[in-house]
Amino acid sequence: MMENKYIRCVFLVIVIFVILSCFILFCLGEKKKDVCFDSVCFDVNIADNLIERERGLMNVEYLDERSGMLFIYENSGNYSFWMKNTMISLDIIWIDEDFNVVYIKSVFPCETEVCEVYCSSEKSKYVLEINYGLAEKYNISVGEKVDVFV
Repeated sequence: MMENKYIRCVFLVIVIFVILSCFILFCLGEKKKDVCFDSVCFDVNIADNLIERERGLMNVEYLDERSGMLFIYENSGNYSFWMKNTMISLDIIWIDEDFNVVYIKSVFPCETEVCEVYCSSEKSKYVLEINYGLAEKYNISVGEKVDVFV
């Protein structure tokens, strides 16, 4: 009798997991926007909730030159990033609530157990991650205005 309860409980957990996975993967779909600077636009995936922001670009092996990820927060703050389990070098661009670039940092994958944390001293509401070196290549600089399009 106890074995049947256990089997039903395990089955229920599996069904709930499958339904939630389906919802997350298929029902929500990819959220994308275009983020444009004076010299270039990037087609970015949106990370606007805790799970997406925590995952970020972890375990991504390749990112197209004009692609990236835009982290969107509910409020302005000092948001930190690290390169744990990130496989590609990135330019991280902090953007304030008025869509002005406030800080840019070029970073490399973390290859140690303890990873450095990167943060802007200026408050931001958005943070853009793009391939390493593109901020310099396209002359993206602090103070530049950013346009975000759905």
